Parts: sequence; C-alpha cells; structure tokens
Amino acid sequence: QSRFGGPSDRTAARVKLLGPGMASKLLVGSAARFNFYKDHPNLLSGFAHYIGRHPDSPMVLVLVGYGVTPMNAVLMRLLTDLGIRERVLLLGHQDDMSLFYQSIDVFCMHSRSEGLPNVLMEAVFHELPVVTTDVGGAADICGSFGCVVTPQDPKALALGFETLLSTRDAWPHNVKRAKQRLLERYGMDYMITEYLQAYDSGRIRA
Repeated sequence: QSRFGGPSDRTAARVKLLGPGMASKLLVGSAARFNFYKDHPNLLSGFAHYIGRHPDSPMVLVLVGYGVTPMNAVLMRLLTDLGIRERVLLLGHQDDMSLFYQSIDVFCMHSRSEGLPNVLMEAVFHELPVVTTDVGGAADICGSFGCVVTPQDPKALALGFETLLSTRDAWPHNVKRAKQRLLERYGMDYMITEYLQAYDSGRIRA
C-alpha cells in the first residue's frame, strides 16, 4: 500500500512514534549510526542553511540510529551552535524501522561514503521522496526520481531540500515510479531478501 494512499495510517504511525505534536510538521528523516562516514554534521549544517533561508518552514529533522541520542555531546553541541536544537529529534536506535519510514515525509541520506546503501533502498521501497549525497550506489538507486547532491557540502544539501520541496505536487507519482524502477533494476527477489534480512535483524517489524 502506498504511503500516499492512507493518510490516517500515516498520522497514526507518526503519533505512535513521536506523539501528537508533530502532526502538522514536515518531517525529514535520517537513519544512520553516528560515525565519521555518515557525516551527521553535513546534514545538520545543511538543515541550518535551509532554515536560515526559510525560517517559517514547518520542517523538522527526525534522526534515528545507534549513538544518535540526546546523550551524544557532540551532536547536542552542534545543534546548539547551529541554533536548530528545537527543530531536531534524536531518537536513537529503533527496533521498528517500518514505523519510522511510515512516519516521515522525506528521507535524507547524508553520508560521505557508502557502498550500496540498503537504508536508501528501504526508503524508496517505502515510497519516500529522497535527498541523498552522491556516494556509492545512491544515484543508481534513485535514478531521476531523487535529488542527488554533492557530498560534504551543506549548502548543496540545503539546495537539495529546496529542489525536492518545489516538486511536492509530483511526489505521489514520482515515489511510485521510483519504487517500480528499484524493483525492476534490482529485482523483486533481491528486495524481498533484503527486506527479510532487515526483518530478521529487527530493523523492520511487521
């Protein structure tokens, strides 16, 4: 079922994960453990650039992954320095990643290095519009349906948010096309295997 086909389910997922206060926000999600290669400073600086240009935007970042919690002093200091502490939710590791994907509006991958990023494939499979850095197989996964930007460049990431949001009316069509392309390119068997492995590892729950 398409994410865009069941707004009540999407709202229910968002309330379950985040509570009722985020219902009207534009949620941009990131799923990455905290390390050098995932480059969270790139995401946060890019987001700060975007908010600086669009201070009335309802955009909020929702970050999940090992080490991505309010206990992370490096992240908290960066959020404070950038002035975006009230606009970023640090949720840490999530057992139910399907709930996370159902709760957000946009997915962002911000790494400086990747191989073939399963997390990006999962986002496309869940019919999410994506902004991603041009690393590893990211551009191949997204094709022409994602916004692919230069890595380690916060201003490029901010522009990526702007570009994606300017096509919002086309999202319902584009995310379906992107998922169809993903399945055709990598094969249903491959995607099912990846999904089942994610399920077995606890990243996704039914």
